[in-house]
Amino acid sequence: MNHKEDQLRFRLRNFIRHVFKDDFPVFLICLIIAVIMWVAVKLSRGSTYTVEYAVEYTHLPEGKAIASVSAPVVLLDMELTGAELVRQKFFSSRTALIISIKDLPIRKSDTLDVVQLATTPMIREIERQLDVINAVSRISPDTVYIGLIPRQDESN
Repeated sequence: MNHKEDQLRFRLRNFIRHVFKDDFPVFLICLIIAVIMWVAVKLSRGSTYTVEYAVEYTHLPEGKAIASVSAPVVLLDMELTGAELVRQKFFSSRTALIISIKDLPIRKSDTLDVVQLATTPMIREIERQLDVINAVSRISPDTVYIGLIPRQDESN
């Protein structure tokens, strides 16, 4: 059995020497082609990716300032192909999403005025900001509560 192990090691060593000595350029070219084909196949498949974005709220009612936000960030479930996924993950800027609260109803309370923002109807606007088409499948949380207080003038 020891002789068989030695013989197997010898054959393996000779095979490796042969491949890396005589056929190394061919081996390297085939390896590069295989890696390129593997990457192309992986990038052609679609997958769901969850990404976190900060949110900036604009168009506040006159004389109001934001006191509290139930969700300062949103999670987007995006269905992207590999190439789009790589572009979104590595090459697109991660600036905050800009969401307008203009014309939303305000619910008055003792200390805060509260704006209730449903995020699902905003999917197309968010896709426009991210420069993707029909990619966002879900936004979490589905409702954001924004507490507003009277703006304090800095001159007082």
